[in-house]
Amino acid sequence: MTDFSSAEIRLETAKDPAGMLSLAGHAGWNQTLSDCAVVTGSENSLAVYAFCGERLAGCAGCFLFGDHDLCHINMVVTHADFRRRGIAKRMVSFLMEKAACRTCRLYATQAGGLVYAKLGFVPLLGQKKYFAASSDFPAAEKLPSGVSPVGEGDLPELFDLDEAVFGFRREKIMRYLFSSRRELAFCHRNEAGKMDAFTLGRIGPAARNIMCSALDPAAGRELFFFSCTLKTPAEKLQTMIYDNNGTFRSELLKHGFAEGTAMNLMDRGEALALPSPGCFGIAGGEFG
Repeated sequence: MTDFSSAEIRLETAKDPAGMLSLAGHAGWNQTLSDCAVVTGSENSLAVYAFCGERLAGCAGCFLFGDHDLCHINMVVTHADFRRRGIAKRMVSFLMEKAACRTCRLYATQAGGLVYAKLGFVPLLGQKKYFAASSDFPAAEKLPSGVSPVGEGDLPELFDLDEAVFGFRREKIMRYLFSSRRELAFCHRNEAGKMDAFTLGRIGPAARNIMCSALDPAAGRELFFFSCTLKTPAEKLQTMIYDNNGTFRSELLKHGFAEGTAMNLMDRGEALALPSPGCFGIAGGEFG
């Protein structure tokens, strides 16, 4: 086995999503090539690769929101052959310098949080991944009352709702998720006809990720569990919930979801509003 312990590490701006996908697979993550392409190739994103010689040693990306308001860092992966060399710290520092945003945000495991704390990141909100077998949810016989498929004409209202819950406007990301899996896109409207919840999904090599955002908690819960009944080739369902939605986390456990990795949302820089309790499943670490 080659010894890379003393080899020089260099950083390069990343444009090709294939390298990011290979590292995501190495880490056992759930991204597809098109997911990685959004991170490496969008006009409001940045990405970096770390190389040791000709070997790809690590990757990281970020999305920029507002007018240099928020740099949301994601996809930070270091290959096992190159860990404990400060590569993650260097990549994140590279992105923060390039982005020049007032606030930087990321999601970190307990171990990763120790690294990011040295860069000035502070843990502000806990979160956990949850998993369930898709076979545990029988197919729904009909759409619940008030629920309908999302169409192109619904997207402006969906963008507004997402901004109210997430805190920043993510039109390109939401449009990507909608366009990739339209069969998983549904919304709920109240009696006045106003959209008060929506769900989007994506299917990766490991699971189907469920995202659901809501202004009405009851509508959010109903729409999330309806999404669980949609049948796709994915055998496993996956979602991530913030700790400020503790009631819904209890409902996930009652419905057979198992707790996975515990993480923290961490910020560095100016104080920003945190995502609201209306997050009934987030888009995924790579999309905020």
